[in-house]
Amino acid sequence: MSATHRSLCRLPLSVFHNLVASENSADLRGLICAKLSLPSKGTAGGLGPAGILCVGQLLNLSLPSLVRLLDPILTCAECAELVRRILAICAPAPSSALSLLRGGLGSSAMNSSGADVPSDSIRTRLPTGMLLLDKCLRGGFRVGITELIGRAGVGKSQLAMQLCVIAAKYEMGSIYIDTEKKMSIRRLREVANARAKAFDTSCAGVDSAESFQYQNTATSNIEEMDEMQDGRYKDPSVVLENIIIHSPGSTKEMLSVVCERLEEEILMRNDDASSQPKTCEVTKFPVGLIILDSIAAPARRDFGVETAPQRVAALFQTAQMLKRIADQLQIAVVVINQVGMIGENLLSHHMTNQCPAGSDFVSVQAALGSSWHHCVSTR
Repeated sequence: MSATHRSLCRLPLSVFHNLVASENSADLRGLICAKLSLPSKGTAGGLGPAGILCVGQLLNLSLPSLVRLLDPILTCAECAELVRRILAICAPAPSSALSLLRGGLGSSAMNSSGADVPSDSIRTRLPTGMLLLDKCLRGGFRVGITELIGRAGVGKSQLAMQLCVIAAKYEMGSIYIDTEKKMSIRRLREVANARAKAFDTSCAGVDSAESFQYQNTATSNIEEMDEMQDGRYKDPSVVLENIIIHSPGSTKEMLSVVCERLEEEILMRNDDASSQPKTCEVTKFPVGLIILDSIAAPARRDFGVETAPQRVAALFQTAQMLKRIADQLQIAVVVINQVGMIGENLLSHHMTNQCPAGSDFVSVQAALGSSWHHCVSTR
């Protein structure tokens, strides 16, 4: 589903913020959507086409037609401003290859909540907290689907929890979809506590493990120290408040979360974050990270060899929705995948040519086959 099919009632509240001085953003969005949803009148006084429900239908209208439909709610100038704001979210201006390489989004853009912000303040990559990995990833996990693969016990879920803590540092909320039902809230709190304490001690001039890592690297020393000072780690209670956890037990439940509830949940969360009072005790952040841990667990549990077509269809449906959410709402999506053994012929060739005699190394590859491999942006 493209951006043109996005429901008008799901547009972020910031699109309607200060559009009309006397109206609350939520009330104004409701009034506009209700007015546009009514069947329009034809030239002969009869009913014309069905009401305007999605972005594509609205953008196909001429400005005079939109003014007639929204009269007396919006003036002509306000209608033009509404269209401009919607275009900034659903049809952003193209960027040059050089600006994309540098991580820029042009001279201006809108963040996931829809507010106009300069490109310098838009974080296009989420750091991992590990210097060498961030260098390999050119700054961290980027907007889009990133697949994280590895053997059991190497720390995939630990890295995912660390990403949630780092996302909170940059005032971004997270959604954690735990299909394996192994996520430990206690461990997540320990990671948040450890990160906050390490940052505090390094700022106080005490040689912690993290400060030693940053201060004793030969290259890009100034930039790395600036990264350390780029905001403080949040209190564990703030981190946990800004992580939403889903625990689907089957592929059907996972599809229900991803395809039916996820986008609306993100938009509602972003609305709450943008409209909360500054005196609020617990700060809510707009969603900037989605973790799916893991994509292989329900697929392997629910589908056998004889149901391969159904498994491929479920994977494509999941990937399509995650890609659309990542692209439209500028969210980093990290999908954890399991591994499987390579086929016997390839395994024999690999062991013969690369593994020393007597080694117990077993060659593996990402699970779910080539159909899923083409669905991710980064592996």
